Amino acid sequence: MALNPYQKYQENKIEGSSQGEMIILLYEGCIRFMNEAIEFIKEKKIQESHNKIIKAQRIINELMVTLDFEAGGEIARNLYNLYDFIMNELIKANIKKESEGLYNSIEVMQELLDAWRVVIKEAQNTAQNQQSGVSISFSS
Repeated sequence: MALNPYQKYQENKIEGSSQGEMIILLYEGCIRFMNEAIEFIKEKKIQESHNKIIKAQRIINELMVTLDFEAGGEIARNLYNLYDFIMNELIKANIKKESEGLYNSIEVMQELLDAWRVVIKEAQNTAQNQQSGVSISFSS
């Protein structure tokens, strides 16, 4: 099956993404799927809402299984617990076809997304400063 231009753009965007950019894309996709599921629940489109929730669950599952507990320590454990909470909310939302758990999950994911954006931006700035030979230090 041939890809349409948008699909090709998305595929290239993913293939050319850094690990940080990939995390951002996963979070954005998960939030988008949950928002779409909310709309389908409002419209009583059960199968469509189910499909969107399953897509969000797959992203959460991917985020969970790729955590590195050895390198990430407490942060990885905390992320796992948040992902586990979201997964449970998604399951309940899918079973009950109620949006409350989706709203809760979106709120958590949005806060995490905002935090990841800051971390990635700081990492990029640090890398650029190191490449240019600029050193910034703070002393008291």
